Amino acid sequence: MDNDLFEFVVSGTLGPYLRSMLADLEIEHRPAESVIVLVDPDELSLLSLLAKVTGENREVQSIRRVAAS
Repeated sequence: MDNDLFEFVVSGTLGPYLRSMLADLEIEHRPAESVIVLVDPDELSLLSLLAKVTGENREVQSIRRVAAS
């Protein structure tokens, strides 16, 4: 059964507070951005992540849905 993956790319690196709020998610830190991965999220999870990230003054650069196996 395939799961849906959502990748959120946000500007900059995440600070300790935001990382602790998102501790249960996969986060990849890159030099100028961070990638947050959600597996099979419901609508509430997606909206909650957006609220947390934008509430910390992070710019969401892209949101991508990919199929995973």
